[in-house]
Amino acid sequence: MLAVRRGPDGVWDRSPRTGLGGRVFTLRSLRTRRLRLDLLSRLPHVVRGDLSLVGPAPLAPGDPRAACPGARQWRQELRPGLTGLAQVRSGSGMPWDDPALLDQHYAEHHGVVLYLAVLAEAVRNPLRTALRKARLGGGTDPVQPRHT
Repeated sequence: MLAVRRGPDGVWDRSPRTGLGGRVFTLRSLRTRRLRLDLLSRLPHVVRGDLSLVGPAPLAPGDPRAACPGARQWRQELRPGLTGLAQVRSGSGMPWDDPALLDQHYAEHHGVVLYLAVLAEAVRNPLRTALRKARLGGGTDPVQPRHT
């Protein structure tokens, strides 16, 4: 169905990304955001070792965020992630929720506890959104008084 809707460009988005040790790989993901299938389509990259489940965002080669002082070192030493602290904290509007700062914070404090917390939040956020939408627009009308 996606292929029919997307036309000649196809359903796959291919973009170069920098991984562990500065190795460049081609990130393939489905061109869909509404159903979040794009994240699931990236799971083969986790199996191949290009991505971790949790880590900093995979950047394109030459991205200026990788050239910041200190960032080059931890970006070389840490596998980028399917999701990360920056992705689960985005949209909160807090001044310290700059994605680059959150990626750096994750790099400096990564461990099992933070890894599991980010992974849990990555699962919880979409579920909470889906439940909220189901409650608000799930076809149930507010209670109306009965006419007798």
